[in-house]
Amino acid sequence: MDHGPYAVVAPLWSPHGGPVYACYAMPAVYPPSTCSGVVLKGIDLRQLSESKPLPSGLWTPIMRVEGTWDGHALILTRPPQTVDSQTTTTTEPVCRAHRTPPPVSEQELLDVHKRIRDDWKALADRGMPVFTSGVIPTRGVVKVVVPVADATTADYFEKRYIYVDVYGWLQPVS
Repeated sequence: MDHGPYAVVAPLWSPHGGPVYACYAMPAVYPPSTCSGVVLKGIDLRQLSESKPLPSGLWTPIMRVEGTWDGHALILTRPPQTVDSQTTTTTEPVCRAHRTPPPVSEQELLDVHKRIRDDWKALADRGMPVFTSGVIPTRGVVKVVVPVADATTADYFEKRYIYVDVYGWLQPVS
């Protein structure tokens, strides 16, 4: 597993008394009540002037965070950085490498997608949590978004499920 460093641009959230998350996805309601994303270690939102208390916990505007990936959390190596106030989007996942998959039927893709969904807990336990997945019949693949699409993770998915494009949300820092 490649530990990084990695960075992402996202809003941050900490439920009352809970861990801090860089939010990949959250409900389209205000005030937000939850999010899914990556757990951050080495940060206390109570110490950030940008934090805003809401009924569900502390939230920040979109910020850039950087750290190393341990398979379950991003361990910050730098303080979170504010981004341009015009920034309204978070980091988009990037595909490790598009490859031409062997011919496949849509039913086979649906079966692969179901296997991936059935394996979500086991994948998370391996340090490869799946944020989202979906069938892309025009490409003949199942798109899988994980925190880090390093060689180990991508190879595992490609060997186990074959018809996949693996996207990483956390981006390598050069």
